Amino acid sequence: TGTSVNTGIVYGNAFAVDGFIDWFRKEYSVPEITAVATGGMGELIIPFCRNRMIFNSHLTNEGLYSIYLKNCTN
Repeated sequence: TGTSVNTGIVYGNAFAVDGFIDWFRKEYSVPEITAVATGGMGELIIPFCRNRMIFNSHLTNEGLYSIYLKNCTN
């Protein structure tokens, strides 16, 4: 059903993100990582992740604006 597909997408992405964070922590011997989820779907996936995450839907725009300010305002 459509609900089953949607559930699979959300859980599948949450497990993939958690798996990558766990791999990164082990590979680089980092005890704690705070990941930043961006975009519209990030907010839906965070509650299903084991690892700590911060949600920022405008991170790309904020970064571009920061670059603009550094280069265009003297």
